[in-house]
Amino acid sequence: MAAEAPATIVQPSEDPKTKSKTSLVVLGVALIALFLAGLVLARAYGTKTVEKSTPSSSTATEVTKTTTAKNLPSDTLLTALLATGAILVFVGLLYTRMSSIKLPGAGEIDFITPTDKEKEQVANKVTEVVNEKKAAGETVTEADAAKVAVDALANLAEQKKQILKGAGAAPVVEAAVETAAADHGWGSTA
Repeated sequence: MAAEAPATIVQPSEDPKTKSKTSLVVLGVALIALFLAGLVLARAYGTKTVEKSTPSSSTATEVTKTTTAKNLPSDTLLTALLATGAILVFVGLLYTRMSSIKLPGAGEIDFITPTDKEKEQVANKVTEVVNEKKAAGETVTEADAAKVAVDALANLAEQKKQILKGAGAAPVVEAAVETAAADHGWGSTA
């Protein structure tokens, strides 16, 4: 088995501070524009009620009271448009700096996922390990191989996070598959 060159982290050619996710920013600005249009609509086409009261003995002038009520759109809808638009603009502008979103209750949404090339490399490496195990006379089921592949992809994402933090090392695909194989009792794959 020939030794492969270690994977390297490719630095972006653009400054990540200036790179943004344009589609999210455009969608956010569109929602904010809808919010403003809703305000204008409510103001221009709201129901106006004019009440006049007759002069009493203590006042010599007629009192006029004008009330404008908004029927459409509701305040809740306008608030939701503004909030969603603002969040989308914020996320779009900072998209390249986010690696995950942490939610209450220990929930998390990860944005660091293996690329298609890395998935293919993991599949090839797992296939190679399975073939080595079969050649050594061991029984390896497809279910076991699938579990190792899934765990290897999870390990790969974790190693990519560690590299971003400065604690990981390359080659990540081989290390991810080896860790997953060891976790499933397959021993060393080297």
